[in-house]
Amino acid sequence: MERKSVAALIFSLLASACGGNSGGSDGKPQEEEKKSTGKTVLEGVWEKPCGIVEQSEEEVIYDRVTLTFEGEYFYSDIENYQDSNCQAPYPVAPNPKSEGALFIGDDVITTGGLSATEIDTEVTRYNGAPFTIREYTIFRLEVNKLYFGKGDDVLDGESEETRPKSLDYERIFYKQ
Repeated sequence: MERKSVAALIFSLLASACGGNSGGSDGKPQEEEKKSTGKTVLEGVWEKPCGIVEQSEEEVIYDRVTLTFEGEYFYSDIENYQDSNCQAPYPVAPNPKSEGALFIGDDVITTGGLSATEIDTEVTRYNGAPFTIREYTIFRLEVNKLYFGKGDDVLDGESEETRPKSLDYERIFYKQ
């Protein structure tokens, strides 16, 4: 699986959220300031029900995703399936589990005019092995629903400058 696909799966994310709006003199978070022991607005377990992940001429993949947020840490568990009811496991799926750290940044306005919040994540373990993927996206909470940013070829979330500016309304996470 290419890096972009792995990041997308992990951050289906996730990807992420916690902390506060602390930053250095340039407004960017500093490592010492990223550390926090408090709970965040994302605290708890969030689940994305069975839904399509990728579709190509050769195959369609569905997944069910569980994200857990504990302070400045997140854990993800992705289960892949070959059917739209998520009953038949995908035969060659890695069913990845990952964990890492997160930082909740500033509030922003999406291209749709809604408020959202920046979130930066760093996957530090992927399927039990040390790993490093940084992702920059946004999130929005609406009661018990969590939406993350929707990336594209330009706004892919691989840097602060390419952070998505719109929300993905097709991949909704629900508070458990």
